[in-house]
Amino acid sequence: MITDNASNNDDLYTYLSQSLSVPKKERLWCAGYIINLIIKALIYGKGVGKLKRLLISASNQVKFNLMRQKGFVGKVYNIVKYIMRSIGRRKDFAKNQLNAYIEDKLFNYAELLLIKDGGV
Repeated sequence: MITDNASNNDDLYTYLSQSLSVPKKERLWCAGYIINLIIKALIYGKGVGKLKRLLISASNQVKFNLMRQKGFVGKVYNIVKYIMRSIGRRKDFAKNQLNAYIEDKLFNYAELLLIKDGGV
C-alpha cells in the first residue's frame, strides 16, 4: 500500500492491516510526495511554511520581490509567472520555442511548453 503521511491514511492502513492481516512493514510512502518535500527543502531552504504564508496574502509586486530573494530558482519562477500572465507573451514564447525546435530538433517540442506550478 502506497500513501503519503496524512493522518487519515494512517487510520485507513491500520484498519486494512488488521482486516487483511497485512504486516506494518508492507506500507510504502509515496515517493513523489517525499521527493517533492526534499526538492522544496533544497530550493527554498528553511521556512517553506513561512514563505507560503507570506505569499498567500501578498500583492504581485511583494510576491515578485520575495521570490527574487530566493536566488536563481526565484528568478526563473518570476520569469515563468511574467510570461504566463499574458496571452501575448505566452504566444510569443510558444512561437520562439517552436522556431528553436524547427531549427535544432534536439528535443521534443512538448517538453518546452511552460506550465504553472502548484504553488510554493
